[in-house]
Amino acid sequence: MTREQLTDIVRWVIGIFATTIATWFAARGYASQETIVGLLNSESVVGFIVTVGMVVMGWMGRTPTNLVLSAAKLPEVKEIAMTSSELMQEVVAAKPEAKIVSTMSR
Repeated sequence: MTREQLTDIVRWVIGIFATTIATWFAARGYASQETIVGLLNSESVVGFIVTVGMVVMGWMGRTPTNLVLSAAKLPEVKEIAMTSSELMQEVVAAKPEAKIVSTMSR
């Protein structure tokens, strides 16, 4: 997912829930509904949410299991030999059809 796609999703979600969120904050006396809606629609808030989302997606995508699964999806990769039997079990549990052949002894 690109940053632009994530920005569009965040804007869509904010558009859907902004009134509800603003009403909740206004009912508790934190700020007026107009102030909250304006804040939620500001570039700073959207940018912050998108940045945090990209960081979280980066962390999730760079786990050893996800890296192996990403490599296995490439058409140029015929098979993957692994040195960690624990990681191999995680990969096979996540996607049984992955191209893992066996673990290699060191």
